[in-house]
Amino acid sequence: MKRKFPLIALFFLASLGGLGWQAKSWWQTNSAPVAAAKSAKLMTVTIPNGTPTQEIGEILAQGGVIRSAKAWQLWNRWQSFQNKTGGPQAGTYNLSTGDSLPQVAQKLWKGEVVTKSFTIPEGWSIRQMAAYFEQQGYFSAQDFIAATRSIPVQEHPWLPTNLTNLEGFLYPDTYQLIASEQVTPRMVVKQMLDRFAQLALPIYQKKPSGMSLLQWVTLGSIVEKRRSSPRSAP
Repeated sequence: MKRKFPLIALFFLASLGGLGWQAKSWWQTNSAPVAAAKSAKLMTVTIPNGTPTQEIGEILAQGGVIRSAKAWQLWNRWQSFQNKTGGPQAGTYNLSTGDSLPQVAQKLWKGEVVTKSFTIPEGWSIRQMAAYFEQQGYFSAQDFIAATRSIPVQEHPWLPTNLTNLEGFLYPDTYQLIASEQVTPRMVVKQMLDRFAQLALPIYQKKPSGMSLLQWVTLGSIVEKRRSSPRSAP
């Protein structure tokens, strides 16, 4: 019995050592950069608001930015174990495939996003939007107005037929744009129509009013303009 105990202890220690070596080897492999520095690519990845940490890892792995979503989870758990405040932040990032997983994670924790934004207030007409975009240096007012006269019914089949422009269908809100991309009127129009379909269209569909979508939008635009216009002095 005295001889067996040291042998069992040695076997146990050796097993622990082997498991430790395997764990270290696994981590080194799965946290390493996806590509060598010479062949690294810059990948644009968007993390939507409210995305859980686990899903962020899956987005990064599927996008080819990191090797393993599981390794991503372990890294974030280790940060929590060390009582580090903060966490991965939503936004659009330019991430290099030549960065290791900890380097990628640090960029998301610091929120090193590469987006720029524009804000359209309620009640603005297409011409007001066009002047704003031109003042901001995105593109000319004329180009934006031309884009709003091209009705993308194939991408947005819910749009009423026989529209001459998109007045009332460009949802007022704050929008994020990828800073590294050239901003075009078509890109902006698509974002605003997508937001209308996401937020305004369900309201119209859930509350039948007897009005067509065009009538409902026209009425809403009139109300918004009255709210946003300065009140005349008594």
